[in-house]
Amino acid sequence: MELSRDAGAAGGPLSRDEALRLVRTTLADHLGLDVERVPADERVLDLPGVDSAKVVRWLAALERQHGVALDEGRLLAVRSPADLADLLVDAVAGRRS
Repeated sequence: MELSRDAGAAGGPLSRDEALRLVRTTLADHLGLDVERVPADERVLDLPGVDSAKVVRWLAALERQHGVALDEGRLLAVRSPADLADLLVDAVAGRRS
């Protein structure tokens, strides 16, 4: 599934809503799920089909798409797609600084 280029990928700001949509969509794609099965506040490790390799590929895809490196220390605290959306918004904003 190809995601459209959004403002964050193009170098502009990334809203939290757009980040959450992208996080949920890419995770659903990597897990072979419908996006509706990836709730914003669900614990990622509790989702069907999750394994460490899929999570690594998912995170790498988000980093590539947005030209950012997600902070590893903060990644350890990520539990849900909503948590990762917050981290992605901050990373994209930091890239523009």
